[in-house]
Amino acid sequence: MMPKGSGSADPGFGTHQLEKYRRAEPVGGGAYGIVYKGYDTYTNEVIAVKRIKIEVENEGIPSTAIREISLLREIEHDNIVK
Repeated sequence: MMPKGSGSADPGFGTHQLEKYRRAEPVGGGAYGIVYKGYDTYTNEVIAVKRIKIEVENEGIPSTAIREISLLREIEHDNIVK
C-alpha cells in the first residue's frame, strides 16, 4: 500500500526516513523513552518505533541516551531499522 501521491513503492535513497513510518498507539515505555506500535507506510507491515526522551540538561544530551542510540546503531538485526 503506497501513500497518496507516491510515485514508487519504496522511498529509496535520499528520502526522509520518518515519512516511511506511521506511529500508532503506545505499547510500553520506561525511563529512556516510549515504544509505539507503528506501520511501514509502503508495506503496511506492523513495526515498533521507539521515541527516546532526550531532555537537554545543562551539560547536553544525557549519556544514557547516547549509549542507547550507539548500541542500537551497532546491532545488526532485521528488526532494527538504521
